[in-house]
Amino acid sequence: MENEARDRAIEAAGWYALAFWITTVLHEGAHFVAGLVVGRGPILHTTFVDYARDGSVGDQIATALAGPLFSGISGALLLLALRARRVPDATRPLVTWLGYHGLVNLVGYVFSVSFATGGDLGRVAALLELPTGLRIAITIAGFGLLRLVARPFGEVFAADARPLDDEAAARAHARRCVMVPAWIATPLLIVAALPVPHWLALVYTLSAPLPLFDLPDALAKARGAERSRIAPTIPAWSALVAFVLVVIATRLVLDRGVGLG
Repeated sequence: MENEARDRAIEAAGWYALAFWITTVLHEGAHFVAGLVVGRGPILHTTFVDYARDGSVGDQIATALAGPLFSGISGALLLLALRARRVPDATRPLVTWLGYHGLVNLVGYVFSVSFATGGDLGRVAALLELPTGLRIAITIAGFGLLRLVARPFGEVFAADARPLDDEAAARAHARRCVMVPAWIATPLLIVAALPVPHWLALVYTLSAPLPLFDLPDALAKARGAERSRIAPTIPAWSALVAFVLVVIATRLVLDRGVGLG
């Protein structure tokens, strides 16, 4: 049983890291597409986008909003699909973390509005010249959302787990197979992204697992959820290997920057 728990933790760490990286690249891709639409001459890098032109205030707001909104909307849609059992078993682990990271990406930017003017929504607040009191209120709302964002995934993780005999077993499963893998993956993600373009990227990577502290209680409440068929477990290290390969591929292509003229 201990070997099985270890293998599940290693596998989950790989899915967490891979989903985080994919979410980051797609987030920047949304900025890139929005920059193309408004004519700012975007250049896509692995973890950020440069612009050849500033454009109008409206153009800057549109490009800044594109990343968080894409992440949040895609995360919400994936969560709905997971809860409706519309995701194939073989892809559920990756899709679960994609949904989680998409929502955390949006909510994290909401939380950072008042203290990170270099972040996407902090930049929007600055461009709109929002008063300090309103920015602080948005940050407080973001903090509240961060405390809630992991809870809808309790049912998802409960449905994918082996039978959980009681609430204590459910909480233990949340810690071993969800929270610990997230912290295992975090230093790997930091190394993969070096050098980070902005301090906020480092803070975001470190804070992304924090909403999971609410998951043990959520999973305990949802432990009686109807279960999906548990797909055969892939070799424990496969997801981590996939993460490494995807990081290498994206950095080889995007580190120098890709633009469309």
